Amino acid sequence: MSVRVSAGGEESSTLEFAVLGPLRVTGGERAIGPGSPQQQAVLAQLLMRAGLGVPMWDLVTGVWGEEPPDGAVANLRTYAWRLRRLLEPDPSAPRILVSVGDGYRLDVPGCSVDALEAAELAERSAAARDAGRLAEAAALVAAALGLWRGEPLAKVPGPFADQQRERWGELRTALLEEQYDLELAQGRYRAVIPDLTALAAEHPGRERLHGLLMRALHATGRRTEALALFQRVRHTLIEEQGMEPGRELAAVHRQILEEVPERTPRATPAPVPRTTPATARATSPATRTPSAAVLPEPRPAAGTGRPATAAVTAVAAGPDDGPPPTPAPGTAPGGGRGSAFPRTAPAQLLRSVPDFVGRTAEIATLHALLTAPDRRSLPLAAVSGMGGIGKTSLVLHVAHLVRGHYPDGQLYADLRGMDPDPEDPAIVLGAFLDGLGCPLHLLPDTVGARARLLRTVLDGRRVLLVLDNAADAAQVRHLVPGAPGCAVLVTSRTQLPSLEGAVQLGLGRLLPEDAVTLVGRIIGAGRLDAERADVHALVGACGQLPLATRIVSARLAARPGWPVAALTARLTDEARRVNEMRVGDLAVEAAFDLSYHQLSSEQARAFRLIAVATAADVGPQAAGAILQSAEAETEEALEALVSASMMESPAPGRYRIHDLLRAFGRARARAHDAAEADRAYENLLGHLLATACQAFAQLVPGDSVVGSLVSLGAEAAPFPDPQAARAWAAEHFEAAVLAVQSCADHAEAEPHRRLLPAATDLLVALSPFVGDLRHEQLAPAALRVAEAARRRGDQRSFGRAQWLSCSFALRAGRLAAARTHAGLAVRACRAAEDVVILRQALNDLGLIAVTLGESAEAITHYEEALALARRLGHRSGEIATLLNCALAHVRLGATGVALDTAREVLEAVAELDDESAAAYALYVKGVALGAAGHHEDALRALTEALEACDRAGDDGREVHVRYRLADTLRMLRRFPAAESMARQAVAMARRRGDERAEAQALLVCGRVLADRADPDGAQVYLEQSLHIFEGMGLPEQQDVADLLGELGRTA
Repeated sequence: MSVRVSAGGEESSTLEFAVLGPLRVTGGERAIGPGSPQQQAVLAQLLMRAGLGVPMWDLVTGVWGEEPPDGAVANLRTYAWRLRRLLEPDPSAPRILVSVGDGYRLDVPGCSVDALEAAELAERSAAARDAGRLAEAAALVAAALGLWRGEPLAKVPGPFADQQRERWGELRTALLEEQYDLELAQGRYRAVIPDLTALAAEHPGRERLHGLLMRALHATGRRTEALALFQRVRHTLIEEQGMEPGRELAAVHRQILEEVPERTPRATPAPVPRTTPATARATSPATRTPSAAVLPEPRPAAGTGRPATAAVTAVAAGPDDGPPPTPAPGTAPGGGRGSAFPRTAPAQLLRSVPDFVGRTAEIATLHALLTAPDRRSLPLAAVSGMGGIGKTSLVLHVAHLVRGHYPDGQLYADLRGMDPDPEDPAIVLGAFLDGLGCPLHLLPDTVGARARLLRTVLDGRRVLLVLDNAADAAQVRHLVPGAPGCAVLVTSRTQLPSLEGAVQLGLGRLLPEDAVTLVGRIIGAGRLDAERADVHALVGACGQLPLATRIVSARLAARPGWPVAALTARLTDEARRVNEMRVGDLAVEAAFDLSYHQLSSEQARAFRLIAVATAADVGPQAAGAILQSAEAETEEALEALVSASMMESPAPGRYRIHDLLRAFGRARARAHDAAEADRAYENLLGHLLATACQAFAQLVPGDSVVGSLVSLGAEAAPFPDPQAARAWAAEHFEAAVLAVQSCADHAEAEPHRRLLPAATDLLVALSPFVGDLRHEQLAPAALRVAEAARRRGDQRSFGRAQWLSCSFALRAGRLAAARTHAGLAVRACRAAEDVVILRQALNDLGLIAVTLGESAEAITHYEEALALARRLGHRSGEIATLLNCALAHVRLGATGVALDTAREVLEAVAELDDESAAAYALYVKGVALGAAGHHEDALRALTEALEACDRAGDDGREVHVRYRLADTLRMLRRFPAAESMARQAVAMARRRGDERAEAQALLVCGRVLADRADPDGAQVYLEQSLHIFEGMGLPEQQDVADLLGELGRTA
């Protein structure tokens, strides 16, 4: 348990760390004082995670808890400095206690820490015992126990030390149990009784200790004392926990009753066929179950006055395809007239949870299946879903609802499908047959023969079987009877599509209102009504997972003085969310861990890396980029994760991970390989950026922005047309936004600090699609990038993020905010010499000025933007700014200048084959002609513009063309056509969320009706228009107000 450290090539000392007692550090023969209690608490955390980086927040909370004092970080860095002086040969060049991110890593091998050495010895002991080397196993256990010097980390403060004391105390008790078990295995019965008696009294809840003591007492002839001890323990468990003893203790009791001699355990595996069904683990999801479901009282075997023996000898043992045992003449195995054994109606269902909520559709489906009259085949349903989703609760709820339809009994078994050793069907069949009244001595040995006997017994009977927690279809098949009067409900975390004839029912998260109702039933209706909004937030943090919702509700019920918001706040930190979801022996993490450990190494890696890379839905292409694997291989892994209920597939080719599972997966990814986790995120960001660049190039061909975007080395194929680019942007919008937000939120640490420019450029690449996407979600992402860039002094990213924020504010009609963002963008882009975005920002400043009626200022901004576009050779940008400038000239009355510009552009775009630019030029031409009073010519130009918009698929421009067309038709007194066109413009603007265009279109509607002498109808439209213009602070509000005033005077 030592580590040698050296400086300058010379060996300097040997370090050893002892935590199984007061914390002690030695270097060679020299004792090293570990420092103050808080300093020891820091060292303890680093020792328990030797070789792993420990973030600063983990260290701080490990010492002081969730509410550390001011100056905690500074104090902790002082402790680290002092520890380096104690441990390092050269503290100025640390090699043992090194900085990692904002935290530290202690580079020492596990063998230098006594607790880690004890854990390794325990593992080696278990391996030796499994191989039958009992003496070696006992020596290894003794060596491990010899490392304890008292209470682990004695007098070391903090939550982490408390957890470790519990952890290593538990290991010591388990090692003592193993030591006594090995003593018994080697025949040393009398010697262990005094110590076992004392230890069992010290730990009254540890059933294994009581079982060991019972075995020792029985082996030394004290059978009565052993049986009395069992009754005392059983009484305590029932009184205090409402549960029967577990399987292991019950099996010891059965052996003593049947006077089975003590024998060496676990040296060789016991043959399953000879195991009594009374020891079958046909239990609930918990470790213990009510006796009615698992351990029926021993029944006298035929012709005897005592219970049947545990090692049952079958009447007709034989191969799997042999016949079942033949009953005596004149009897029927099923318990009918003249039966060889009495007919019983087992009632083994576990209780249904009293606060069950929701699942209306699923209940209806299962109820209809199980109660269908005149059926010709056995009803069989397989309910699958992730851990904690409520499969068992649903099935038991339904089973109790329909139990009246199954008067011959209900059987229940926990198949332990997620355990390392799932239940053997032979044992479950034995338990079922025992529950149905079959004498143990009539049970055949083989699983096939037992399955045939079960089918025979159940023929003509109406019995409901609940098979909980199945591993796979193969485990279930032998347990399914053939009689159509019976029915089977199966639950499994994995999908069971190969279970023939089964109705497959995948269980998802609770509906939000059902989850809220569940919370209310646990914490009380009054508390729910008083804090309903906070409860909604709470169930959202729980991902509407029933287990998580139940756990946090139970915590609240136990803390009546806590506001719901206080617990919700503790769940906002994803890193600790899953950890918070535990109460008593219920824990979300434990439920997830069972499923995780069933995955292959490749599946587990895929789950971890997708979870850590994104919270969004992914397709095979994006997932392949994360995993760096081929698309077909990736899709196979994704489908395997769906089958294991570790992912969902909401649509063909789309996959997602539940929020809580994702938090669990991220923690596993960081613990497994933090560098690989960082690469997964970078791979996804690189893939999204490369593909977004291709989409941008397809939608805005020739734009110089593409050449200014950074690359992370990923490649993407070009899109065949704009529609395909738009479809990709819509599908990957959420993943892109979340990737950007993650980078901005973690920009203080690598790799996010380095990747911030790439994340910014991903938003820039998506900016042409803002009309198709939810800009209200893009805008916060841009602001978060801007703030992260400001903190880092990254002028390029800051300028780009401010320009994006300007664009989003413009679209939302927030002109004051847009002007502020544009001004900041201009200054930052000048400082960063980012000419490409500077041109865009100047153009936007021009748009803002025009909208606010400041056309002269707008022309100044446009002219600078034009000069930059020409310098960049950005022809499409030059054309757009020229047309923007032309509209400003129209506002100033210079319609001739605007018409000249429009004609110039139309000639240019004819060569470029740019329908979108042509539509804009025709629009400007129509506006200029209308302003000059040439309304027929304006009508023709605007009609051509509408056709060009249709060809270009440019509905953003189209809404403006439509309300201009409507106004032109009004001027030509073609009122029906004008009103129809204006209404179309209003509908299109509302569909696009373009409030300014909607207000303009409503204004035209009002003008049309006013001109048609319908002042009441006009007033309705004009008031709606005024409301929008006032809300946006636009100058048009005065025009509308004046028009409403005129209507009032003429009414």
